[in-house]
Amino acid sequence: MSTKLQIAAGILIISFIAIINYEYSCGNFSQPNKTKAEKILEDRLILSIQKYNRISNGMTYQQVEEIVGFRSTELSRAFSPAIKGVMNSVETVMYMWNNENGSNMNAMFQNNKLISKAQFGLN
Repeated sequence: MSTKLQIAAGILIISFIAIINYEYSCGNFSQPNKTKAEKILEDRLILSIQKYNRISNGMTYQQVEEIVGFRSTELSRAFSPAIKGVMNSVETVMYMWNNENGSNMNAMFQNNKLISKAQFGLN
């Protein structure tokens, strides 16, 4: 094989490796193509800032869970019994929804109505 042919083959191989490396570093080879159903399911399992902003005080736990798309973890629960003529019973429950990257939302409900929410790191 001639020297010119070896140089050309070397340049071709180096160019091919550079293209593959660039495509991999851009994430083009990180995941196979997903079906529409897989993308919808994946979106349902991620709590985004858009979903968080749709949640408002007064919603029930079930309404919030429907927006979020997956179940929460119960953090705490307290019950105060009714005092006749003074107040009705009050049940307060705090839940947390976590994403894999650590971003999350906490929500506090009294008698199954959202009274406060907070988030950390949602995109």
